[in-house]
Amino acid sequence: MGGTTRPRGPTWKGVRARLILVVFGSVVASCSGATMSPTASYFKGFDGAVVDEVLANPVAIQKIEETPSAEQASMAQGIVMNFITCRQGLRAFEEWRLTGRVPTLGPFPQPESPTEPSYTSNRTQYDVMSDALDSGEIDRLVFVLTANGSCGQWIPANPGEPGGPTVQDLVEGRSGP
Repeated sequence: MGGTTRPRGPTWKGVRARLILVVFGSVVASCSGATMSPTASYFKGFDGAVVDEVLANPVAIQKIEETPSAEQASMAQGIVMNFITCRQGLRAFEEWRLTGRVPTLGPFPQPESPTEPSYTSNRTQYDVMSDALDSGEIDRLVFVLTANGSCGQWIPANPGEPGGPTVQDLVEGRSGP
């Protein structure tokens, strides 16, 4: 029986292959998106149903996952604020159209522990929406809710209906996307 014998135990090639798999697996796991808890401190102060809805919304999750990990909590908090404010704007629009009277916007959605940069961004959006109402011109509110990049383009008009009509769809008189 001539020939060479194989060494017993792992070879460098085998160890290297396993090491590459472990490192690659760790990188993939760290890039696959953070799991957010609805009870996290950055969600305190919000209606739990809205937080749950955001965490179940595929577009919201994509926006959070596309954000650098250090800013994901702020993005998640901001999206909850955005859902609340945008729907307040929709309700104000519908009331204005129905009654002909300028309504008021609901209260600013104030988290217990504001995170930046989303807090300031949402505060600005809320103020712009309030200013549109204060102007007495419904077209300004329509613009805020339907312009490119607006909340109305992607936020579902009805809670729990991520595939249903968006705020923009209802403002523009459409029943769905």
